[in-house]
Amino acid sequence: AAPYAEAMMTAGSRGLPLALLAAGIAFGGGVSTMNASISTTPRYLFAIARDGNLPSLFTKVHPRYNTPYVSILFLGVLTLLLVFTNSMNDIASLSLFADLFHYIIGIAAAYGLRKKHPDLHRPYRVPGILAGTVFSIVAYGVMITQLDTSAIISGVAWSVLGLVLYFGYRKYRAGKGEPVGVGMELIGAAP
Repeated sequence: AAPYAEAMMTAGSRGLPLALLAAGIAFGGGVSTMNASISTTPRYLFAIARDGNLPSLFTKVHPRYNTPYVSILFLGVLTLLLVFTNSMNDIASLSLFADLFHYIIGIAAAYGLRKKHPDLHRPYRVPGILAGTVFSIVAYGVMITQLDTSAIISGVAWSVLGLVLYFGYRKYRAGKGEPVGVGMELIGAAP
C-alpha cells in the first residue's frame, strides 16, 4: 500500500531518511500538479475566448509578462472561493471526475478527428486505434463510477451547466452577427 516506504524499509532506511523521502515525494508531486494547473487552465479560458466562445475579457494579455492575466485572476479567485468552502474532499473528488471526463472527451475527439479528417498529416499513426479508443473510454468510465456519488452528480451537473452556457453564449453571439468559433483551418484541414 506504501511502495516507497516499503522500499526504504527493505533497504534499511527508517526515521529521518524515510520522512525526507516522503516529504520530497509529497511536495514534488503537489508542486508539479499545481504548476500544470496554474499554467494551463487560464490558457484554456484565453483560447476559448479568443475563438469567440467566451467573453473577450478573458483574452486580455498582460503587457509585460505576456500572460492571460484576467483568466489567471478569475481562476485564482474561483480557487480561493472553493478552498474557503472547507470541503477539500469534495473538491478533490470533483477534480478527479473532471480529469477522467476530460480524458474521455479527448480520446473520443482524437478518434473522431482521425476518422473525419484521415488526410491530415500525422507523423505517427497508432495501430488498433478503435480498440484502444473503446478500451480507454470504458476504463475511464469505470474509474468514474468508483468516485463518490456526490462527485458524479456534481460533475454531471457542472458539465450540463457548462454546455448550456457554451451554447447559450454561441447563440447570443451568432444573434448579434458576430463570428463564433474557429474551423478546422487552424490544424490545416479543409472544413
